[in-house]
Amino acid sequence: MRRRFAMLCSAMAVAVPAVTLGGGTPAVANSETGSAAVERFWVYGDDGLNGDKKSYTGTDRNFENDEWDGGSAEGAVSDSVSSVDNNTSRFVVLYANRAPSGSTVCSGAQYVSQPWTSDSDLSNNNFDNKADCLVFR
Repeated sequence: MRRRFAMLCSAMAVAVPAVTLGGGTPAVANSETGSAAVERFWVYGDDGLNGDKKSYTGTDRNFENDEWDGGSAEGAVSDSVSSVDNNTSRFVVLYANRAPSGSTVCSGAQYVSQPWTSDSDLSNNNFDNKADCLVFR
């Protein structure tokens, strides 16, 4: 009986598709490799999920000092996002105004990205080149 219970528990643990890494970072189990792939929210400098890109795994209330991944691109991510790819199980809210120093509240126009979706052109949502903050919900 004890052995059957242990086997059942083991089977149940394998069936759980998502895990949380230290610090609350979401991850998805990869059954092919047996590892966990970190969920990421991607922002792109150009339409069509092209150009400079930056990934986030958690809330960032100020894009002012964020640089595009790879470090070769000119300028900051602030007010330069044209498309997004939400590879997470969470809603991500982009705000036009970063949180002021000493605050955690972003403000202004908002764009909500639903889990597991992408938007290849933020201009059709009147949010092209406006993002300066993102909050995972």
